[in-house]
Amino acid sequence: MKFAILWSICALIGLHFKDLRADTWAVEAERAFAEGSRNFEGGDYESALKQFRLAQDAGMRTASVAYNIGVCQYHTADYAGSEQTFRRISLDYPDMRSLANYNLGLALYRQHRRLEARLAFLTAESGDDASLAQLASAMLLRIAEEPRAETYPPRTAGYDAFVEAGIGYDDNLVLLDESNISIGETTDSAFGEFFGRFGGTAGSAANFRYDASAYLVHYPDADRFNQSVLRLGGEWSSQVRNWRVAAAPYYAYSTLDGDGYDQRVGFGVSALRQLTPVSQFAILLVHEEIGDLDSRYAFIEGSRQLIGLRFHRHNGPHRASLRYDFSIDDRVSASVSPTRHSFRAGYRHEINEDWTAGVEATLRSSDYDDLSEPRDEDLGELALVLFRSLSPKWQLTGEYRYSSNDSNISAFAYQRHRVTVGLNRIF
Repeated sequence: MKFAILWSICALIGLHFKDLRADTWAVEAERAFAEGSRNFEGGDYESALKQFRLAQDAGMRTASVAYNIGVCQYHTADYAGSEQTFRRISLDYPDMRSLANYNLGLALYRQHRRLEARLAFLTAESGDDASLAQLASAMLLRIAEEPRAETYPPRTAGYDAFVEAGIGYDDNLVLLDESNISIGETTDSAFGEFFGRFGGTAGSAANFRYDASAYLVHYPDADRFNQSVLRLGGEWSSQVRNWRVAAAPYYAYSTLDGDGYDQRVGFGVSALRQLTPVSQFAILLVHEEIGDLDSRYAFIEGSRQLIGLRFHRHNGPHRASLRYDFSIDDRVSASVSPTRHSFRAGYRHEINEDWTAGVEATLRSSDYDDLSEPRDEDLGELALVLFRSLSPKWQLTGEYRYSSNDSNISAFAYQRHRVTVGLNRIF
């Protein structure tokens, strides 16, 4: 974005370099601020940034100095630093929150973090300054013409795609992950897996998104556990006051050992709210109908309801998430009709531009109260992940996952170790 454009924006909203200095400021702070202003007007942003920081260090800790530092960071391509500066301004100076969020949106946009940029612009758009709201609306329209997934680079075609292939080893294949249905034996095997997703946006405001995904896993030493899942879905979303509300129907088809296993038709409703510039909260409601695709699996037919709560915080290199789900399954067989509570906490840290490490912990409680002999299970999982960026579009991944399931019925107690190495690409 050219300097002339940003300069006109600052002039338009009337907040470009307001001199809030008082007579009590030290002479050195005033000199540095004046020199920084001259450097900025001359286009020497690096020198301007140094002078504004000198003024701040000398005691001139005003909103105008912080704002000027953020603008200089933006012009010197330090978008992460500019992001952090405007986040602090938004929290420390409530009167400048709309302005700070608009500039925060620009910094996030430059980092290809479209979802976060959009939320920042929505906050600026809802402020009292009509001129600023108009500028924010223009940026929202610009983002609407691009894919909304924040991890994908922009494309004029209006779609995005992601593929990942991996190999690994699993020492316990006794249970299907989602339904926890035993198929009669325990074994271990190496495996190969593939995941692909294709999606895009439509509508004048990109308020509709479509997605298609496929997952396949093959166990050369245990073919009976081979699985595949195809999922098709859409999402309509709209802004309702401070909430982003979405409705999402979907269809899923899965196979086991090459034969049809189940199909699911579901509908979800979600509402997301930005709590602070770096954190957001969401609530999710889902209902799905489940049908078998083979008479051997007739006992899995039924329905499932879920309510979920989500919290996410992204502050610079730190990403933290909390998740709670409560679900009720009503199937033909009570053996696959649990009532469940699930808690999940995750954290990822961007060590540098190439490496990211993360950890995730899950606790899940399942009650099968309708069985003749009620069964209780408590599952604990710990996952360690590592990401290595090979290029802007290629990434190498590694994951180790440990699972331990306790049950009052010994046949359902188990431990599991799973190791995966994969390679993914975004389009």
